[in-house]
Amino acid sequence: MLLAILLHVSRVYLTGGLKKPRELTWVSGSLLAFLALSFGVSGYSLPWDEIGFWALQVVSAVPETTDDFLPGVGSSIVCPIRGGFSIGQETLNRAFTAHTLTLPAGAAIVSLLHFLLIRKQSVSGPLWRCWVQYCRSVSGPLWRCWRCHGISSLCREKSKNPKSFS
Repeated sequence: MLLAILLHVSRVYLTGGLKKPRELTWVSGSLLAFLALSFGVSGYSLPWDEIGFWALQVVSAVPETTDDFLPGVGSSIVCPIRGGFSIGQETLNRAFTAHTLTLPAGAAIVSLLHFLLIRKQSVSGPLWRCWVQYCRSVSGPLWRCWRCHGISSLCREKSKNPKSFS
């Protein structure tokens, strides 16, 4: 998944997809990439073995480096992450909560925002046209398409009067 995100971000950057008027789409995509990395870090520590312990130790120590040029800021960030001054059971509880509750909710909200921004900026066409074209190319009439069985009536309705669904 991280490789797919890296390839997608690279393509968007190299094709200039982050320029005006798509800055918010780029920001929401960057947030999604950060959330994906956060899923990896929180999930990596959940087995609570030696590797997970040291992974949490290293990752939670990164904000502490800001104490060098802004005294007190790093430790005020690290203490809520760790649940204290050192890594312990409270840190594991926080990693589990983040991995199962906070990060999925954040990813769902940011994904919805990202997709809405893509649709609003007309980066991609309506989804139903793709399905209708695919179904017609594969099996002829829409009612015979195996992908449209669940939404076959919707596909037939939209194909009869496409302007009413735009």
